[in-house]
Amino acid sequence: MFADNSNQNETTPSKTSNIINAVLDKIKRRSSSTPRSQIRNTSQVSNVSTPNKSSYLALLNSKSETSPQSSPRSPDASTRSNSPRSTTDIATPFYRKIIDQKSSNVLFDAQPRKTQRSKTPTTRSYSTQALDSSITLKSRERDRTLPVVSSSKLGRTGLVNLGNTCFMNACIQCLSNLSELRDAFESKSYDGQLASSFSLLIRRLWSGADTFEPKQFKTAVSKWAPQFSGYRQQDSQEFLRFLLDGLHEETNRIKKKVPYVELKDIKDESDLHKSDRWWRNYKERNDSIITDLFAGQLKSTLKCGMCGNVSTSFDPFMDVSLPIPSISNDQSFRHYYSPYKDNHKSFELSECFEKFSENELLIGHEQVYCSKCQKHQSTTKELRLFRLPKILVVHLKRFSNTDKLLNEVKFPLVGLDTCDYLDKSAHSINKNTKYNLTGVIKHMGGVGGGHYTATCMHCDTNEWLDFNDSIVKRSSEMSTKGPSTYVLFYSMQ
Repeated sequence: MFADNSNQNETTPSKTSNIINAVLDKIKRRSSSTPRSQIRNTSQVSNVSTPNKSSYLALLNSKSETSPQSSPRSPDASTRSNSPRSTTDIATPFYRKIIDQKSSNVLFDAQPRKTQRSKTPTTRSYSTQALDSSITLKSRERDRTLPVVSSSKLGRTGLVNLGNTCFMNACIQCLSNLSELRDAFESKSYDGQLASSFSLLIRRLWSGADTFEPKQFKTAVSKWAPQFSGYRQQDSQEFLRFLLDGLHEETNRIKKKVPYVELKDIKDESDLHKSDRWWRNYKERNDSIITDLFAGQLKSTLKCGMCGNVSTSFDPFMDVSLPIPSISNDQSFRHYYSPYKDNHKSFELSECFEKFSENELLIGHEQVYCSKCQKHQSTTKELRLFRLPKILVVHLKRFSNTDKLLNEVKFPLVGLDTCDYLDKSAHSINKNTKYNLTGVIKHMGGVGGGHYTATCMHCDTNEWLDFNDSIVKRSSEMSTKGPSTYVLFYSMQ
């Protein structure tokens, strides 16, 4: 790079002084606040103080003061290598001084160093370390290492379809727009593989990127629930149940569970006291952000058709599956399956809740064991909501093994009141019974195959958005309606 000047005459002190003064003036003008320089040596790296005139003069006079085997030394520099043709580079961002140690000649490169700019676009680009940390919009704006992303782009990231994964994408988008769930997974890291990958996924969805490939999350899901491995078509509501169960297990605050003990009935115990006892027993072993938001309690009442014995149980639930009313007389299709000719009839969501709460006769292979008769008997069953969750997930039963109901179910966007579907003894523990719609999973197609999309209310702007895998578009509340509605997400007011 540099010519060997060992045979040339040494630079005179006057010329050297003029050169040094000119260079130092240039450094002072262009880099008055430049941090301390560093020495780069081909054999050894050492630190030096900011270059000054006296140090340069000392280096220039070093040939006459030291032997060729001695290393030139500045007041703040450590000993350099004696190897032939080794050079010492004393540099600032605007100035480079190179000393040929064999000749001790000083070579100056007064051109400023050019910093190579990254060719990677900065728009919506985040480092993995930044995404793995707890990032809010305000912290992004304060952190100069990250580009500032307009809030209008947050929460509008599409998910790439990896191959029949629309069932997963639609479900994730609805969960991502539940503000409490989003904040919990965006602000905290978790140890479990499923929870940690879901946490990273939520951060990506709220990074302002256009699209994201959820490969890591898909792998974690496949390990947790092997039935979702591969790229077959799956049911979105079934996936939601397994996902919530897995996230609950990995975020459970109770690390050492007490052994499960079956609760026994207490004579003349009130429903309110019994439900509270069952709920405490459940919470002693299950306490997570998932149960905080999605867990509710159902009251199940069984009445023996032979002796009239009544038994009640209070079981937790994460979603409610509602039948779509039918006029079919076929017992195998009772409650929710109807002939194709009925597919164009519309129903109200309240009718589905009423069908859910009415008495159901359990006969044949569905008979229930009666503790009083000591054998299985035909039984009537009644289900009622008893303890309401913060997030009410409503699943509409559209599928049989061979058919799909295409009936439109009309539902309120604001103010869904569940008061009429609560057990009469549960009103005292449910002060708020009204919900607002936040998201809908829709299914287009039939039993053999189809496609899932989601329509969600942006949890920060209250704007409706359509999520069709990687495509995200503005929408309206009207797009939530129609015969394709499959799963509804309601948030308590």
